[in-house]
Amino acid sequence: GQYALRYIGSMSIYTILIVSLVIHSLFALSKYSDYDYAVHVHWMSLASTHPISHWYTVESWYDFDYPPLAVYIFNAFGTIFKMIAPQEFAYSPTQIPRDTLISKFLVRGSVIISEAIFLFPPIVYFIRSYYRKKLSEQQQKILIFLAFNIPAYMMVDHCHGQFNCIQIGLWLWAVILTMKNHTYLGTVLFCCSAAFKVSTINYSLSFLGFVVAKIFRQFQSHRKPYTMNIYYILEKIVLHAFTCVLTFGIILLPWLSDINYLVSIKEKVFPFNRKIIGGQRISSVWYILNLIIPFEDAFSISATTLMSFAFSFASCLPSFWILIRTPKKKIFLVSLACTSLSLFLFGFHMHEKTILLVIFPLVLAFPLFNSTYSIYALSAMMTIFSLMRYSWDMYVAYYVALLFFDVLHLSYEKAVNPYLKKLPDRKSIHKKMQAEDVLSTIEGHAGICHLALIVYIVIIQIAEGILFIFHQQDVAVKLLLLIALGVNIILWIHTHAIALILTKPKALQQF
Repeated sequence: GQYALRYIGSMSIYTILIVSLVIHSLFALSKYSDYDYAVHVHWMSLASTHPISHWYTVESWYDFDYPPLAVYIFNAFGTIFKMIAPQEFAYSPTQIPRDTLISKFLVRGSVIISEAIFLFPPIVYFIRSYYRKKLSEQQQKILIFLAFNIPAYMMVDHCHGQFNCIQIGLWLWAVILTMKNHTYLGTVLFCCSAAFKVSTINYSLSFLGFVVAKIFRQFQSHRKPYTMNIYYILEKIVLHAFTCVLTFGIILLPWLSDINYLVSIKEKVFPFNRKIIGGQRISSVWYILNLIIPFEDAFSISATTLMSFAFSFASCLPSFWILIRTPKKKIFLVSLACTSLSLFLFGFHMHEKTILLVIFPLVLAFPLFNSTYSIYALSAMMTIFSLMRYSWDMYVAYYVALLFFDVLHLSYEKAVNPYLKKLPDRKSIHKKMQAEDVLSTIEGHAGICHLALIVYIVIIQIAEGILFIFHQQDVAVKLLLLIALGVNIILWIHTHAIALILTKPKALQQF
């Protein structure tokens, strides 16, 4: 692994991009989720056939449930693909699209093109700028390679078949601009990311806290009357809110002529008519709790929605408060992971794919988490396990991704050791802090936990094969998700401990 990383560190950025795209193409050779593949082909044909204003009102076998910006992109791909393969992308309101070689090639290729355009550039820019003085050039290139080849991301976008690369790429540009004090442009791109997939709102509390805290800090230093500072603060907050409204207004412009269009979009994009779990099998508190005490059908949808909101908001408050008190870049990154993990654990009708929103902030702050990052990545792989149960080749891709992760990511921990030694001695900074005890306990057992999780995944896979004979294979998956939930709760505590530690002046100066 170390030899491979050393070779990667000697590559140029363009070579890293090409090698990464080749790896992603190999993962894309495994069988797609037939249903999601058919849905994407159908959406491309629907968007490229009907007028924009009818996208959310036309009746078909699977209506749009993505926000408008995603539909614009599906329209662009559908228009191009119709010129290449008109029969495969011909619109039919009732017939499921045919699964042909050329349609698979085009859809899978569209994901690879999207990530090369939307995701790779912000990853390179962020790591190059943020770690310019903290990591050597070789270490930066290795981190770029690892951030672009996260195993869970490759499985979801290239094996299962999704376009999360566009959402995450827009969000990452928003993070970069916001950290560089271009908060208005950051707000625009954050809204664009949310207009592609609504799960971006999992980050909204951290973005709000960071921007508002920076506005307050900016005007605290001004020697002006108190009332004048208040006016300036309110003006900035109102301008940011207006930027959000204007951005969404421009994106929704084709539907503003009729209120019924907007109601249709709201009903399809925000599925509050669905149940709190809605058939999803993920390592969330609600899914595991429903297995023990079936409550999903016992309560009304409005009651479970309110319960989910209350617990989600309460679990986000600790990191939000830490960020408000100390609005620093590194705390902002950790807070993004904290809030997205909180929403994943307690959110309403969460999908397995939402775990990617937790992993990306963590890999960008990799040196902060040291050996515990491997536990995060394994937890993400355990969470998406149920998505991979479609064919034997997807299982193969799953374990290849696990091996890929183990060899490279664990070797990278040794590669950045010279840098990690420069990190603050946490015990000397706050000997009386409880966060240090939590942190040292988790990090001290990270290696054992990592090995145990690998063994557990293999055992569950064997058990699933045995239980398949008795038609009880779901029991194995439920056990896997139960352990993944326990790991996620421990990591929720760990991320908050990291955020709390970073509030100390010495930690901020040394990292």
